[in-house]
Formats: sequence, C-alpha cells, structure tokens
Amino acid sequence: MAGTTSLIISSLLTSLKQLYHIMPNTTSSSIAQEDVTTAQVNSNRARLMEDLSRLSRMLPRIQAVLHDAKEREITENATQLWLSELREVAYDVEDVLDQYDYQIIRTVVEAEPSLKRKRVDDGDIYGYQTSSI
Repeated sequence: MAGTTSLIISSLLTSLKQLYHIMPNTTSSSIAQEDVTTAQVNSNRARLMEDLSRLSRMLPRIQAVLHDAKEREITENATQLWLSELREVAYDVEDVLDQYDYQIIRTVVEAEPSLKRKRVDDGDIYGYQTSSI
C-alpha cells in the first residue's frame, strides 16, 4: 500500500508541475495552440482530481492500519520499519490534501470582492476607540 500511495503522490506532483508549466502558455495568440493547451490543462486537471480523490479514499485506510498496528505490540523490525514508512506516507498524503484545500479556499477568497476597511482615526488602536481622559 505504501508503494501505491507513494506512486499516487508522485503522479500528483507531476500533474501539478505540468499544470504549472502549461498555464503561462495560455496567452498564446494561436487558436490551435490554445485548443491544445486547453486540452492538456483539462487532461492534467482530470488526472489531478482523480489522484486527489484516490488519496482521500486511501488515507482513512492507511490511518486504520496504523491505528490497528499501534493497538498491537509489533516486535518485528521489518514490520516496524514498514509501519514507520507508512506513517510518513500518511503525513505526506495529509499535507498534499491540506495544501489542495488551502489553495481552493485561497482561490475562493481572492475571487471575492475585497471589503473596504473602516478608516481608523488617530485615537483608534486595533479598531477600538480609545478614550482621551
């Protein structure tokens, strides 16, 4: 399972890198190139979403295995090593999913019109009116 998850993470990172390299090319004036670029972006986006979905389904299973292993006292060195590697993979999966969630939230917030801040007077500290006694 650790090998499969590592492969998914690697594939996910590759998809992200490809999206990053393709995105600047979308300003091309050639309609044919724009169609190819759009197709590539859509293909990479679909692959990325599939990988993220697979990771989000796999993470609870990995965590269940780690929880069960923690309940049992494993004394075999090879198994302990494998569990340690699996724990690291779980952390990596959580990081990738958290980063994706963060980027989604950031995109939504940046798309919203900015709120105008209330003008702060000289007697105002951190938005609270200070009294001049």
